[in-house]
Amino acid sequence: MNHVGQALTVPVLQGEGGERWRLSSSSPVVRHGLCALAQPCLRQPQQTARFQFHETTVLLVVSGQMRLAFAEHEVLVDAMRPALVLVDAGPCVDIVKTPGGAERCFRSVFMTIASALLESHSAVSSLVGGVERIAAGPVQVMPLDDDLASTLWHLIESVEIRPVSDERLTYRLLELLSALAERGHVFCQPRHNDTVARLQALMARAPHRHWTAREAGRELAMSEATLRRRLAA
Repeated sequence: MNHVGQALTVPVLQGEGGERWRLSSSSPVVRHGLCALAQPCLRQPQQTARFQFHETTVLLVVSGQMRLAFAEHEVLVDAMRPALVLVDAGPCVDIVKTPGGAERCFRSVFMTIASALLESHSAVSSLVGGVERIAAGPVQVMPLDDDLASTLWHLIESVEIRPVSDERLTYRLLELLSALAERGHVFCQPRHNDTVARLQALMARAPHRHWTAREAGRELAMSEATLRRRLAA
Protein backbone atom coordinates (compact mmCIF):
# COMPACT_ATOMS: atom_id res chain seq x y z
CA MET A 1 0.00 0.00 0.00
CA ASN A 2 1.32 3.45 -0.94
CA HIS A 3 0.98 5.52 2.22
CA VAL A 4 1.56 8.78 0.33
CA GLY A 5 -1.32 8.08 -2.04
CA GLN A 6 -3.57 7.06 0.84
CA ALA A 7 -2.89 10.27 2.74
CA LEU A 8 -3.82 12.70 -0.03
CA THR A 9 -7.21 13.58 -1.46
CA VAL A 10 -6.06 13.50 -5.09
CA PRO A 11 -4.54 10.15 -6.05
CA VAL A 12 -4.66 8.83 -9.61
CA LEU A 13 -7.54 9.55 -11.98
CA GLN A 14 -10.95 8.51 -10.73
CA GLY A 15 -11.97 6.75 -13.96
CA GLU A 16 -12.01 8.31 -17.38
CA GLY A 17 -13.01 11.95 -17.16
CA GLY A 18 -10.75 12.71 -14.20
CA GLU A 19 -13.06 15.25 -12.56
CA ARG A 20 -10.49 16.04 -9.90
CA TRP A 21 -8.07 17.15 -12.61
CA ARG A 22 -10.41 19.82 -14.00
CA LEU A 23 -8.80 23.26 -13.85
CA SER A 24 -10.83 26.29 -12.81
CA SER A 25 -9.68 28.44 -15.73
CA SER A 26 -10.05 27.71 -19.44
CA SER A 27 -7.24 30.13 -20.28
CA PRO A 28 -3.54 29.18 -20.10
CA VAL A 29 -1.71 30.29 -16.97
CA VAL A 30 1.86 31.47 -17.55
CA ARG A 31 4.44 31.87 -14.80
CA HIS A 32 7.24 33.62 -16.68
CA GLY A 33 10.61 31.92 -16.43
CA LEU A 34 9.08 28.87 -14.71
CA CYS A 35 6.20 27.13 -16.47
CA ALA A 36 2.90 27.42 -18.31
CA LEU A 37 -0.27 25.41 -17.67
CA ALA A 38 -3.31 24.83 -19.87
CA GLN A 39 -6.19 22.38 -20.23
CA PRO A 40 -7.32 21.88 -23.86
CA CYS A 41 -10.88 20.62 -24.22
CA LEU A 42 -12.29 19.39 -27.55
CA ARG A 43 -15.71 18.05 -28.50
CA GLN A 44 -14.63 16.94 -31.98
CA PRO A 45 -11.62 14.88 -33.07
CA GLN A 46 -8.60 16.98 -34.00
CA GLN A 47 -5.58 16.07 -36.08
CA THR A 48 -2.44 18.24 -36.10
CA ALA A 49 0.47 17.46 -38.39
CA ARG A 50 4.03 18.25 -37.34
CA PHE A 51 3.21 20.05 -34.12
CA GLN A 52 6.49 21.32 -32.69
CA PHE A 53 7.11 21.16 -28.96
CA HIS A 54 9.20 24.26 -28.41
CA GLU A 55 9.55 23.62 -24.69
CA THR A 56 9.88 20.60 -22.44
CA THR A 57 6.33 19.37 -21.88
CA VAL A 58 4.42 17.17 -19.43
CA LEU A 59 1.00 15.94 -20.63
CA LEU A 60 -1.77 14.07 -18.86
CA VAL A 61 -4.85 12.89 -20.80
CA VAL A 62 -7.87 13.00 -18.49
CA SER A 63 -10.63 12.25 -21.01
CA GLY A 64 -10.46 10.53 -24.39
CA GLN A 65 -7.36 9.39 -26.27
CA MET A 66 -4.28 10.96 -27.82
CA ARG A 67 -2.08 9.41 -30.48
CA LEU A 68 1.42 10.81 -31.11
CA ALA A 69 3.51 9.76 -34.10
CA PHE A 70 7.15 10.80 -34.54
CA ALA A 71 9.93 9.40 -36.70
CA GLU A 72 9.01 5.71 -36.98
CA HIS A 73 7.38 5.51 -33.55
CA GLU A 74 3.81 5.87 -32.35
CA VAL A 75 2.38 6.33 -28.86
CA LEU A 76 -1.27 5.91 -27.85
CA VAL A 77 -2.39 7.36 -24.51
CA ASP A 78 -5.83 6.59 -23.10
CA ALA A 79 -7.40 8.26 -20.05
CA MET A 80 -8.51 4.83 -18.84
CA ARG A 81 -4.84 3.96 -18.28
CA PRO A 82 -3.43 7.10 -16.59
CA ALA A 83 0.07 7.98 -17.72
CA LEU A 84 2.24 11.03 -18.19
CA VAL A 85 3.52 11.88 -21.65
CA LEU A 86 7.01 13.40 -21.33
CA VAL A 87 8.26 15.35 -24.33
CA ASP A 88 11.68 16.91 -24.80
CA ALA A 89 11.88 20.36 -26.37
CA GLY A 90 12.29 20.38 -30.13
CA PRO A 91 10.55 17.45 -31.85
CA CYS A 92 7.78 17.73 -34.43
CA VAL A 93 4.99 15.25 -33.71
CA ASP A 94 1.80 14.28 -35.55
CA ILE A 95 -1.03 14.37 -33.01
CA VAL A 96 -4.57 12.97 -33.11
CA LYS A 97 -6.93 13.81 -30.25
CA THR A 98 -10.12 11.76 -29.91
CA PRO A 99 -13.00 12.58 -27.53
CA GLY A 100 -14.27 9.86 -25.21
CA GLY A 101 -15.42 8.98 -21.73
CA ALA A 102 -18.51 10.14 -19.90
CA GLU A 103 -17.93 13.73 -20.99
CA ARG A 104 -17.55 12.72 -24.65
CA CYS A 105 -14.68 15.15 -25.01
CA PHE A 106 -10.92 15.19 -25.17
CA ARG A 107 -9.34 16.92 -22.21
CA SER A 108 -5.75 17.04 -21.02
CA VAL A 109 -3.44 18.83 -18.64
CA PHE A 110 -0.64 20.46 -20.65
CA MET A 111 2.35 21.89 -18.78
CA THR A 112 5.54 23.33 -20.24
CA ILE A 113 8.68 23.75 -18.14
CA ALA A 114 11.19 26.54 -18.74
CA SER A 115 14.65 25.49 -19.87
CA ALA A 116 16.21 27.43 -16.98
CA LEU A 117 14.47 25.02 -14.57
CA LEU A 118 15.99 22.03 -16.35
CA GLU A 119 19.42 23.58 -16.00
CA SER A 120 18.80 24.13 -12.28
CA HIS A 121 17.67 20.54 -11.90
CA SER A 122 20.83 19.08 -13.42
CA ALA A 123 22.58 19.45 -10.06
CA VAL A 124 19.64 17.83 -8.24
CA SER A 125 19.39 14.89 -10.63
CA SER A 126 23.08 14.17 -10.17
CA LEU A 127 22.20 13.19 -6.59
CA VAL A 128 20.01 10.37 -7.87
CA GLY A 129 22.48 7.55 -8.46
CA GLY A 130 22.46 5.67 -11.73
CA VAL A 131 19.76 7.75 -13.41
CA GLU A 132 19.47 6.88 -17.07
CA ARG A 133 16.89 7.85 -19.64
CA ILE A 134 14.13 5.25 -19.95
CA ALA A 135 14.75 4.88 -23.69
CA ALA A 136 16.06 6.80 -26.64
CA GLY A 137 13.52 9.12 -28.21
CA PRO A 138 11.99 12.53 -27.55
CA VAL A 139 8.58 11.25 -26.36
CA GLN A 140 8.17 8.89 -23.41
CA VAL A 141 5.17 7.54 -21.49
CA MET A 142 5.32 6.96 -17.74
CA PRO A 143 2.56 5.24 -15.70
CA LEU A 144 0.95 7.60 -13.20
CA ASP A 145 1.31 6.04 -9.76
CA ASP A 146 -0.22 7.60 -6.64
CA ASP A 147 2.95 9.34 -5.51
CA LEU A 148 3.61 10.87 -8.92
CA ALA A 149 -0.04 11.92 -9.25
CA SER A 150 0.09 13.61 -5.85
CA THR A 151 3.29 15.45 -6.77
CA LEU A 152 1.78 16.66 -10.05
CA TRP A 153 -1.48 17.75 -8.45
CA HIS A 154 0.38 19.67 -5.73
CA LEU A 155 2.24 21.49 -8.52
CA ILE A 156 -0.96 22.23 -10.48
CA GLU A 157 -2.57 23.68 -7.37
CA SER A 158 0.47 25.92 -6.88
CA VAL A 159 0.13 27.30 -10.42
CA GLU A 160 -3.58 27.55 -11.06
CA ILE A 161 -5.78 26.98 -8.02
CA ARG A 162 -3.90 28.46 -5.06
CA PRO A 163 -0.93 30.24 -6.65
CA VAL A 164 2.25 30.48 -4.58
CA SER A 165 5.36 32.65 -4.91
CA ASP A 166 7.86 32.05 -7.70
CA GLU A 167 10.35 30.75 -5.16
CA ARG A 168 7.99 28.11 -3.77
CA LEU A 169 6.78 27.19 -7.26
CA THR A 170 10.39 26.63 -8.31
CA TYR A 171 10.82 24.08 -5.52
CA ARG A 172 7.63 22.26 -6.54
CA LEU A 173 8.69 22.12 -10.19
CA LEU A 174 12.05 20.71 -9.09
CA GLU A 175 10.18 18.17 -6.97
CA LEU A 176 8.31 16.92 -10.06
CA LEU A 177 11.54 16.71 -12.06
CA SER A 178 13.15 14.78 -9.20
CA ALA A 179 10.19 12.38 -8.99
CA LEU A 180 10.57 11.68 -12.71
CA ALA A 181 14.33 11.22 -12.31
CA GLU A 182 13.78 8.69 -9.52
CA ARG A 183 11.72 6.70 -12.01
CA GLY A 184 14.46 6.84 -14.61
CA HIS A 185 13.46 9.82 -16.73
CA VAL A 186 15.66 12.89 -17.19
CA PHE A 187 14.68 15.41 -19.85
CA CYS A 188 17.26 16.31 -22.48
CA GLN A 189 18.59 19.82 -22.14
CA PRO A 190 17.18 22.00 -24.94
CA ARG A 191 19.75 22.76 -27.59
CA HIS A 192 20.63 26.44 -27.57
CA ASN A 193 20.26 26.72 -31.33
CA ASP A 194 16.56 25.85 -30.89
CA THR A 195 16.23 29.34 -29.42
CA VAL A 196 16.62 30.84 -32.90
CA ALA A 197 13.72 28.79 -34.27
CA ARG A 198 11.56 29.62 -31.24
CA LEU A 199 12.33 33.32 -31.58
CA GLN A 200 11.54 33.27 -35.30
CA ALA A 201 8.21 31.53 -34.65
CA LEU A 202 7.38 34.00 -31.87
CA MET A 203 8.05 37.05 -34.05
CA ALA A 204 6.22 35.52 -37.01
CA ARG A 205 3.04 35.28 -34.93
CA ALA A 206 3.13 39.03 -34.22
CA PRO A 207 5.27 40.75 -36.90
CA HIS A 208 3.64 44.11 -36.18
CA ARG A 209 4.90 44.12 -32.59
CA HIS A 210 8.02 46.10 -31.69
CA TRP A 211 9.99 43.28 -30.11
CA THR A 212 12.74 43.90 -27.56
CA ALA A 213 15.11 41.32 -26.09
CA ARG A 214 13.43 41.73 -22.72
CA GLU A 215 9.92 41.14 -24.11
CA ALA A 216 11.01 38.22 -26.29
CA GLY A 217 12.84 36.60 -23.38
CA ARG A 218 9.76 36.91 -21.19
CA GLU A 219 7.57 35.24 -23.84
CA LEU A 220 10.14 32.44 -24.25
CA ALA A 221 10.34 31.90 -20.47
CA MET A 222 13.96 33.00 -20.10
CA SER A 223 15.81 36.11 -18.95
CA GLU A 224 17.05 38.73 -21.39
CA ALA A 225 20.64 37.76 -20.51
CA THR A 226 19.95 34.08 -21.25
CA LEU A 227 18.32 34.94 -24.58
CA ARG A 228 21.27 37.09 -25.64
CA ARG A 229 23.76 34.42 -24.55
CA ARG A 230 22.02 31.69 -26.54
CA LEU A 231 21.67 33.84 -29.64
CA ALA A 232 25.38 34.69 -29.41
CA ALA A 233 26.19 30.96 -29.18
